[in-house]
Amino acid sequence: MQLHPYLSRRAELTIESGCVLWGNRVIVPPQGRAQVIAELHEAYPGISRMKALARGYVWWPSMDRELEDAVKKCQQCQLHQKAPAEAPLHPWEWPGQPWSRVHIDYAGPYKGHMYLVVIDAHCKWMDVHIMQSTTSAATIVKLREIFATHGLLETIVSDNGPNFTSAEFENFLSKNGIKHTKYRHTIQLQMDRRSEQLEPSKKGERRWKREPCKTSCHVFCSSTEQHHTRQQGLHQRSC
Repeated sequence: MQLHPYLSRRAELTIESGCVLWGNRVIVPPQGRAQVIAELHEAYPGISRMKALARGYVWWPSMDRELEDAVKKCQQCQLHQKAPAEAPLHPWEWPGQPWSRVHIDYAGPYKGHMYLVVIDAHCKWMDVHIMQSTTSAATIVKLREIFATHGLLETIVSDNGPNFTSAEFENFLSKNGIKHTKYRHTIQLQMDRRSEQLEPSKKGERRWKREPCKTSCHVFCSSTEQHHTRQQGLHQRSC
């Protein structure tokens, strides 16, 4: 047994109830170290957590290295060591009125077509358009048609696709007084749920199933008309 690690701590060693302590940590003899490591490793907490637990209760020379070796030899620890912790989901705030915030994205290709999906965040009303092109210019043309029908909105949400982040697209939104919110990945759940609705009908026709809006969305038409009147000045300027 190497005594140097103990010699350097001799002024801090004490004996209580037959156990040698270094501060408030029990010094584990060689014959008991394997059992202590097994108990620390029982729930596969990972090397950082194992070291933190051990440093709070026990000590012996080269303890950290032996704990690291135990984790390296464990297949379960190696499988999960690089798995990042899941970030908590932060739900979008519910807008107070229809057509104030919409989420847009492209779905497809499906049956040789790409689809521009527009969802009203207030009532989950969905508008889908078959697109021949997904460029910024084509997207702007289609959004002009949608705005002419339903009026301008306050916020539009999209991913960081090049057709949504180009200077041309940003300039279009800016001229219309629309705030652009971008999220990093195309994972908007309300779009994912509705993307599954695209399927052939029994007659072989291609169509998008539409869900009925919630009760609060029954006033969508009248509210949209009021919103369109209020935003008419900006709409005429850009479109």
